[in-house]
Amino acid sequence: MLRRFYLENTAGLGQGGSIQGPDAKHIRTVLRMKAGDHLIVFDGQGNDFEAEIEQVTSTDIKIVPLKKVKMKTDSPVQITLAQAMLKGKKMDLLARQITELGIARWMPFISERAVPTPKSDKQKKRLQRWQTIMVESLKQCRRSRLPRIDPVVSFEQALEAAEEVNFKLIFWEEETQSLHETLAKAPKDQSPIFAVLGPEGGFSEAEINFAKSLGYHSVSLGPRILKAETATVTVCALLQYHFGDLRGNPKRTVKGQVLI
Repeated sequence: MLRRFYLENTAGLGQGGSIQGPDAKHIRTVLRMKAGDHLIVFDGQGNDFEAEIEQVTSTDIKIVPLKKVKMKTDSPVQITLAQAMLKGKKMDLLARQITELGIARWMPFISERAVPTPKSDKQKKRLQRWQTIMVESLKQCRRSRLPRIDPVVSFEQALEAAEEVNFKLIFWEEETQSLHETLAKAPKDQSPIFAVLGPEGGFSEAEINFAKSLGYHSVSLGPRILKAETATVTVCALLQYHFGDLRGNPKRTVKGQVLI
């Protein structure tokens, strides 16, 4: 299985390119790859290429593209996850996990019981860190498309962003309507999907009522109270199982890729 490396822009790759920074060092000193070895480069926008190493230098790895590769590892369903800000490094962990689970868009927001809003300069650094984590996750899980990360917004702005989405869910521990009952009424080919998860303290009743006024289905994950980060991963997995590809697809190739 060929190693995968991220190149932000593969538009000019037809004439060759180079891998720089930490990835170049990893290729050179850890993997000890050399001229003539093959690898995969991807731009996070669905463009993957098998390439050959032309030259290994002290600063970069010069590569020559051989053929475009079509990956079949991205989810067929577009899921947007609106996540209330969590404490500490929990959001860092979620950035990796939701990428692995095939989420298409991540929208962090501030809710009534969420952690305080970070200052604008810290917000920018967090977004950059989350994107770096997602890129690393893409290498591991073999996805081709990088999830979109939105800037941190308010609770109201997050919910209103799904105005054109037909299937909208908000998860609340006080709800009696189960996710199973709600999914049973939804078409199996439902897409896109918008799911809203709360902070450690959950949502207030006023926030749930506001969501319902916008057409959201308020649903429960069962009788046990899950940690916020556990609930988020559980929801992503359940939605991918019901609507996406976690149930498996026998038509897919073992290696998850087809040459075109």
